[in-house]
Amino acid sequence: MSNTGKLMKLERERVGLTTSEVAAAMGFSRSALTKWEIGTSLPPVDAIERWATALNVEKEIRSAVLTLRKWEKLGGK
Repeated sequence: MSNTGKLMKLERERVGLTTSEVAAAMGFSRSALTKWEIGTSLPPVDAIERWATALNVEKEIRSAVLTLRKWEKLGGK
């Protein structure tokens, strides 16, 4: 699991929503969100923006997820 995915999943679970509910609010498939959460792939930046809006996350958490994604995209583990 990627750190990006871990944080996305933790925040989704904190607000008590299912992957289906969040994916629908984001305009993505449940399988895409699941892949991001388990670390099979990294979400595109626009998906993180939609995720943050769907969950109404704090600016700091949104920023942390974007930073982790950038780091992992560059090869960080």
